[in-house]
Amino acid sequence: MTTITLSATELANTVTGFATIFTGIFTYLFTVLTKPVQPNRWKLAYFTIFLTGIPTVWYHGFGESYALSLLDTGSNLFVGWAILSALLLDFYTKEKRKLFYWIITVWNITGTLTMVYEMMVHHRLFRLFGFFPGELFLVVDAFAILIFFFLNADKISFHAKPLLKVCAAVFAVGLLLATAEGHKVGWNILSFHALWHIVGAFGFITLWLFNFIRFYDMQYSNK
Repeated sequence: MTTITLSATELANTVTGFATIFTGIFTYLFTVLTKPVQPNRWKLAYFTIFLTGIPTVWYHGFGESYALSLLDTGSNLFVGWAILSALLLDFYTKEKRKLFYWIITVWNITGTLTMVYEMMVHHRLFRLFGFFPGELFLVVDAFAILIFFFLNADKISFHAKPLLKVCAAVFAVGLLLATAEGHKVGWNILSFHALWHIVGAFGFITLWLFNFIRFYDMQYSNK
């Protein structure tokens, strides 16, 4: 067994990264066990949450290099793409889906290639509002997810709508936490980046419950 020394914030960020892994595992299992309430496209979306947790733990635990940052944030973009793709199938016609699909695919590939370039030159292009370029692509993904949901609120059941508001609130809190430096601690106990991991995990669980209720209502409310 290899023993390495981590700072307090590195340890917090690494351990809380497992919350993302477990969230992906449990939301995937919940979807399988409650089949056929949620369609397979959401099963894929939840599985990507598990996948992104692995490079998150690796990035914080074994050194925050450009290559590991690419895997960490790049896999986050894959989650954003998977959720957006699921939403297109949920709410839009084939014609509109095709256009939006190309937009979100090109957008996330561009974000990934931007980080590949940063890795090659070993230099961050810029930082805006506390976010590096790849992270800004991810923030836009998150806003797009919320916008898609709220634009189609009339297609969401009465019972599920309150949870959509909770998802939006969790996103707002997570966005504020994500702007902080990865190693910044407030009042001795608030490791902001680690808290972002935890808030994000609860956000994904809330998203799963929201989806379960809206799909359940769609399938069984009139039976």
